Amino acid sequence: MTSLSRLQKVGTIFTRTRNLIRSGVMKDADKPLWYEVMAAFPPLEEPTYDRKLSTEFPREILYEEDKVRAYFSKTFRNKNTIDLNRQDGFKQTTCYKFITKYQELSKSSQGKSDKELFIDVEEALTSDGVILHRFKNNPKPTAPTNSETEPSNPTSEPS
Repeated sequence: MTSLSRLQKVGTIFTRTRNLIRSGVMKDADKPLWYEVMAAFPPLEEPTYDRKLSTEFPREILYEEDKVRAYFSKTFRNKNTIDLNRQDGFKQTTCYKFITKYQELSKSSQGKSDKELFIDVEEALTSDGVILHRFKNNPKPTAPTNSETEPSNPTSEPS
């Protein structure tokens, strides 16, 4: 009968682990890392095998800086390593500097397109001494010319 208690249907992994600790079979040193977190913050619904799955799709979580991070990742190489021993180690990465500079410039320059802001950020970081390693197949973008920004008239005939 004891083999039936190992089935997933009898209890959750949390309740089985809790009972092993209470009975003394599992020592405190052998306690899994997730146990105390799950004891402090139990799930809203008990994670059992027969729980009904939600039909709702998770909502997309997109932040404003995600488009800047995507542009940076497509255009530049991030050759920096993150020092995980320091609490603010991520602030030294080129990508983080690019995002913060973009946010500064977007607040001060209203009405500029994203493409123009990316060019301004690249120039500002270069003047600050930050080395941006561009991918070989990604040439430096140029600001749009008047002919690109003005709508063309398709009905006019060429002369």
